[in-house]
Amino acid sequence: MARSTFEEVAWTEIINPWMTGHWIDSTITTSKMRPDDPFADTGPVLERLLKAGVAKDDICRLARHVSYESCFEMLTTMEEEKLCEEGLHEGFLSGDPSGMDGRPGSWPIAKENPQRKAGISVTPLLIVAKAAEMDISPDGTQVLAAPGSVSSGLVTVWNVNSKAEINSFKSLPNIRGAVFSPNGKSIAIGAHSGAMSVHDAATGRQVWKSKSTNCEISDVAWTSDGTAVMCAGSDKWLNIRDAKTGKEIARLEVDGSRFVSRVAVSHDGLTLAAASFSDTRGSLATFWNFKTREQVITFKIEDYRVFQLSGDGTQLLAGGSRGVFFYSPQDGRQIRSLKITDVGEVAQSPDGQLLAVTDSMDPFRIFDAHTGELLKTMDFKKAWLWKPVFSRDGKLLALPADRKGYVYEVDKLLAK
Repeated sequence: MARSTFEEVAWTEIINPWMTGHWIDSTITTSKMRPDDPFADTGPVLERLLKAGVAKDDICRLARHVSYESCFEMLTTMEEEKLCEEGLHEGFLSGDPSGMDGRPGSWPIAKENPQRKAGISVTPLLIVAKAAEMDISPDGTQVLAAPGSVSSGLVTVWNVNSKAEINSFKSLPNIRGAVFSPNGKSIAIGAHSGAMSVHDAATGRQVWKSKSTNCEISDVAWTSDGTAVMCAGSDKWLNIRDAKTGKEIARLEVDGSRFVSRVAVSHDGLTLAAASFSDTRGSLATFWNFKTREQVITFKIEDYRVFQLSGDGTQLLAGGSRGVFFYSPQDGRQIRSLKITDVGEVAQSPDGQLLAVTDSMDPFRIFDAHTGELLKTMDFKKAWLWKPVFSRDGKLLALPADRKGYVYEVDKLLAK
């Protein structure tokens, strides 16, 4: 990376974003919802500062300064260890896009990101309460909602058309994944404790529950035929269990990884994929032959947080703060990329035409998956946004926002 490019990225994507202040409300909200998460003690500190009368702008100035000092120290250390070219830290201040080298008056200088421009709200088809995790049944008639609360494990299932609650049931506390089975008759749940469970979707009856592993689950998925469920989490294993009994079928190790963040299965059921993070190699994608459990390929990806196989299984979508990237599962080659900013979660429509993008804060955005053109923005008034989900036919979109769940008709979202 050229020096000028590095300085631009460091200032525009690492240092100056603290100037917006979005992170203050989102940190406080997250700390309340997930008090056991890393750095969850930051939320109460921010609340005390605000209660004491400290202005948000002043907190942001401190955060921006700390971010700059961290970048500077990292550069200095990397140069000393000969991990990068010499002299990068010299003149680092000159990269400040205000031209003022970080001096008083350089705050604020950033223009509003056009990709974060508040958009027109659209009336949802359905609004449900207490939703940090959502999924839409395969036939598109039901939606489930589950909170991310430490104490609550309440899962609610709604009829999309009648807007009536079908049932609600108590599952595992601190839910970190809730997904309908391919036939819509069962629901798989993953929890912060590392436990999994499967419930009857119609009655809420618990079919089975696995023991807690004390390794946080971050993603849950079904095989395409519904015979097994899988989970990824804070250990280095990908666990596969029999959907009927909960018995562990296989435990696949992701070589050299500290944790596994995402899991995906191709629609034909032949390919299993996982995103992980390695201290030495960074973000990785690993693919297996599902029938033989043989590892096929592992390659580097831009970021482990966003991870989805295309409907036909020919492309892998991955990404994070630097954008969205598409890879070939066959050889790990990067096919193309889209420079989309503020990427926290992404859902690609089943036909591969749309990307629904959320960040920790609003607005919610929809992009053309091929050109990166911004098609829609919606303002949720600084609400915390979670992972969006398309229905299997691509006609509906579920979006958890501000502890509520919204279901939209995609054609109405895109209507001018």
